[in-house]
Amino acid sequence: MNYSNLLKKISLKEYDSFLNSNLSTNFSDFWINVTDNALSFLISVLSERTKKSLFVLTPYPEQSLFLHQHLTKWLDDSIKVLRFPEINISPFDVSKTDVLSSMNRAGILANIKNKNQKSIILSSTLAASEKTMNLELFESNDHLKLKKGQVLSLSDFTKKLVKLGYDIFPYVLEPGNIAIRGSIVDVFPSNLKNPIRVEFFDNQIESIRNFDVNTQISIEIIKEAFIFSRFEAPTALIDEKLLEKKISKCDFSNCDISTLEHYQSDFAKIISGQLSYKEYFKYGGFFNDNSIFDYIDSDYLLILLRPSEIENVCKQVFSRFLEIKSRKEKEGEIPLKYPDNRLSWNEIEEKLNKHKRKVVISPRFPTNKKDRIFEKINSKVIPINYDVNLNDPLNSVREKISSEMNSSVILLIVTLNYARVLEALKGMEYQIDEEKSQSKNIPSFEQGSITLKEDYLREGFEIRISKEKTLKVLTDYELFGVKRKTTIIEEKRNKKKLDFNLLMPGSYVVHQKHGIGKFLKITKVKNQGDREFLEIEYASQDRIFLPVDEIYQIEKYLGPSHPQPKLTRLGGNYWKKAKLSAKHSTEELASDLLSLQSSRMKVKGLKCDKDTVWQNALESSFPFIETEDQVKTLEEIKKDLEKNVPMDRVLCGDVGFGKTEIAVRASFKVIQSGRQVAILVPTTVLAEQHFHTFTERLKPFPVKVSSLSRFLKGSEETKVLKGLSSGSLDLCIGTHRLLQRDVSFNNLGLIIIDEEHRFGVKAKEQLKKLRVQVDILSMTATPIPRTLNLALSGIRDLSSLQIPPDERVPVETFVMDEEDLVIREAILRERDRNGQVFVVHNRIHDIQNIENRLSKLIPEVEIRFAHGRMSEENLREIMNDFTQEKFEVLVCTTIIESGIDLPNVNTIIVFKADQFGLAQLYQLRGRVGRSEKQAYAYFLLSPGSKLTLKAEQRLEAIMSATELGSGVELAMRDMEIRGAGNVLGAEQSGFISLVGMNMYSKLLNQSVKKLKFGEEFYSDEDQNILIDLDINSDIPNTYIPDLSARLSLYQTILGKNSIEDLEIIEEEILDRFGVLPDPVKILIEKSKMRLYCKEIDIISVKKNGDFFSLRFNYSISSIKNIIRDLLDQEVHIGYSHIKIENKLSDLKFVKNMNEILKKLLDLKSRLINAF
Repeated sequence: MNYSNLLKKISLKEYDSFLNSNLSTNFSDFWINVTDNALSFLISVLSERTKKSLFVLTPYPEQSLFLHQHLTKWLDDSIKVLRFPEINISPFDVSKTDVLSSMNRAGILANIKNKNQKSIILSSTLAASEKTMNLELFESNDHLKLKKGQVLSLSDFTKKLVKLGYDIFPYVLEPGNIAIRGSIVDVFPSNLKNPIRVEFFDNQIESIRNFDVNTQISIEIIKEAFIFSRFEAPTALIDEKLLEKKISKCDFSNCDISTLEHYQSDFAKIISGQLSYKEYFKYGGFFNDNSIFDYIDSDYLLILLRPSEIENVCKQVFSRFLEIKSRKEKEGEIPLKYPDNRLSWNEIEEKLNKHKRKVVISPRFPTNKKDRIFEKINSKVIPINYDVNLNDPLNSVREKISSEMNSSVILLIVTLNYARVLEALKGMEYQIDEEKSQSKNIPSFEQGSITLKEDYLREGFEIRISKEKTLKVLTDYELFGVKRKTTIIEEKRNKKKLDFNLLMPGSYVVHQKHGIGKFLKITKVKNQGDREFLEIEYASQDRIFLPVDEIYQIEKYLGPSHPQPKLTRLGGNYWKKAKLSAKHSTEELASDLLSLQSSRMKVKGLKCDKDTVWQNALESSFPFIETEDQVKTLEEIKKDLEKNVPMDRVLCGDVGFGKTEIAVRASFKVIQSGRQVAILVPTTVLAEQHFHTFTERLKPFPVKVSSLSRFLKGSEETKVLKGLSSGSLDLCIGTHRLLQRDVSFNNLGLIIIDEEHRFGVKAKEQLKKLRVQVDILSMTATPIPRTLNLALSGIRDLSSLQIPPDERVPVETFVMDEEDLVIREAILRERDRNGQVFVVHNRIHDIQNIENRLSKLIPEVEIRFAHGRMSEENLREIMNDFTQEKFEVLVCTTIIESGIDLPNVNTIIVFKADQFGLAQLYQLRGRVGRSEKQAYAYFLLSPGSKLTLKAEQRLEAIMSATELGSGVELAMRDMEIRGAGNVLGAEQSGFISLVGMNMYSKLLNQSVKKLKFGEEFYSDEDQNILIDLDINSDIPNTYIPDLSARLSLYQTILGKNSIEDLEIIEEEILDRFGVLPDPVKILIEKSKMRLYCKEIDIISVKKNGDFFSLRFNYSISSIKNIIRDLLDQEVHIGYSHIKIENKLSDLKFVKNMNEILKKLLDLKSRLINAF
């Protein structure tokens, strides 16, 4: 939703005339003074009122990100808003690449020069000062412009894409990929949000379509597309003469022989175009001579935001760059006179001065006013409504709106509390235009009118647009005093999600009958023609060969990757015994869970009241925008609390996904019903953290919050214990101390347990007794697999948070050798943006040495240390001081591992990272990135240390799992098993390992149904339908050459569970791969046949010459005549089988069979309904 119609509809006569006259005048600088909260509105007005595109330079990345979000709200799609990103790696660093940012930068440069649409380009000083490709080479290079009907051969098209830096893959999964399938080429251009599908007919482009990278299905047909180079400096855009000139200037007198040889080798690779893109970032200064300023020509209006700050930031960044360069030169890592890849302030100033006309937005005007025009925009910050009456908040809102409104005002209210504000507006004398989130109504925006929009803006403003007219914008900040955290993330590209059920050679698999094996390869079997088989290895190197069109009989093994699963021995009873053990285990588990559920049902719980005004006020004050998962989970918990039965719910959610806020709201609901709440946490530090969080959130309400941990002294502890027993304390947060005998509650209603698996056996036993007496909410940060979640549905109340909050940005993760320069740069970069740093060193005996070492390395910052064996007073003081941002760097042990939530800490450095487990690394990284800022995690290794294979795999996994919510990715599989054990009990993890997660979930599902509904609901999943037709249904190699793509399509087709889905998939295959060959059509028909047989309960289908036979799992002799009449053809019917003649060819044969099966299914349905 955007507010572009407001810009078009309101009259800005005097304002417009001023802007138009000054924007057309030949001025040097046009200086504007405006309040920050009206900045996005002003830039939108400038964009609307000028024919030019805009280039906006900001001092800091956060400002360009904020403007990117808010400008898109004020402008419609006719103006493209783009942000030029920063390269997020240290200069000269080859240990990490920032390919995505480089691709995005290349895409922005393409859009600037393409000029097919008016745009606003936003850039921070950091991004703009990074050099980029030479403009002349860019303009002379042959980029690709595609149109329907264009004459272009597929081979020429592919060669040009490769020249522009694109790589060929089986699928297009992310920017920079191309995939070729017959006459179809998929490509994900660096300058587009979605990939495109180009279909050729001979040497002509027949169609161009956008497609969704997750489904691989086309979205819409487009008329044309522009494809730019993948990176800022692909081989095609390197000036060899300039490169050789720069190389000749380098002085290697400071380098040793091996370094010199290394550079000589790399320079040869650069010239020959063989340098990998990972190394490109180190050598950028050799072939990047221009900057984005060289691309911004006279068609752009240049806007500078706070130029004095731009200058300061630029000087600071360049000074840091020179410091790193100097140290690298002294250590002989780079030669002397190494070319810079960053602009100095003098260079930027020179480029800015070439623009004769600039708009400068600044809070202060300069003293030199020559050739400059000045205008102070009459804008104001609207006062915040701090005096919200908790007992009648709507009246407070009504009074605030009335105080800001009169006949000269155009009032726009932007709120996420739409219903509440609408209620407050009732009875007001002004015209009110309602505009819900999906509404297409265009409000009037007349003087004396109020427009209510359901949306989010960070804060409002007031701006005088003429002598008689004022525009005011009110948000939740002005109405409720709630300043929600801004979603300052960039527009997300459509990126393929990991499918961890995809089979690949080397994957462990579970066969329904044979057990756990290892899929080796696709092969052909003697005397079986061209048919393809999956070769699967079992114990003692035994093999089975499974036809690819029976791939549904196996599934990928999901279980712990360490140790590797034990292969089943063929022919013995091992697999049956393993399944039987797992089955008994699931039956016991299901029985225990159902018994507990039954016990809870018999106890009359204390029913909570419906949401009150105070509950609504608390939830409105949440400074973030709730995710769909949070809203759904809260509804589930509230329904539980409002029942007469005690709640026992598990809440699973990745680190930082909002579990604590849910706990706050659930607690407050229970407290308002007159009961107490206990929150149980595993560590003292986390107890203190939660104490501060709950105290702050519940501060406006008459709620007494306390904590109980070793931080409390004797007298304080006694006071808390008395308060709990008397009922004067409403909520207590504590460690296992809360479960000791001397702790008694007056009226305990809810226990919230954070990471229950970390408590001891005694604590768990006590909790088990409490489960049938009070409401219990257990929270865990480890994910629960979806299949298990479904199996537990109805006997274990599970809620899952899988959607990351909008404002969260994935943490940039580095794994590298420990290096002082990297540590210093990482800490100073965080200091420069007023942030803080965790440094994790998990050895108490020398932790102070680390603090001393860092203090000498970075004397500019204050560093302190903390660990769990410190005295309560010291630890509490240090943690409180760090929380209050009194110092910048905390060196600590893993006491911060669980639950610590400090949004200002956005860099974590972990020493000896190879000595941590995967779950620990993941949890530690989760301590940063809990705000809208880009966060960084450095996992450092001791120089020269030899890693074990397992350590290497752990570090690889943490590097690959960088997306938000990646706890459910393939690399986090071990955590899923741990998560399952946390919910079901550790003893169940062994059975999951024994048969795999999917098989375990199936067995559990069967056990639950058996116990809940009786034996008749129990179905034998091992029973397979034999389909033996001797008709080729293998996907031809010529149709899909790539093995992984073929296997994926087999899994997709044979994994469908409805006829409707199979009919849809035909269209999808046509879209993705082109016209379907007959074997693929037959494969789809055979999959339909299997589904029909399952519904009818047919156990085999066989073809023998011109006949085929169907064998039923029951007698059909009593309905012989009905079947003959139904089929209306010659048919032989036995006790439980049918034999029918069918002389049609292969594809027509299976289609005819499916028609017969469909008639039989209809007959079965009619007979069932008749009885």
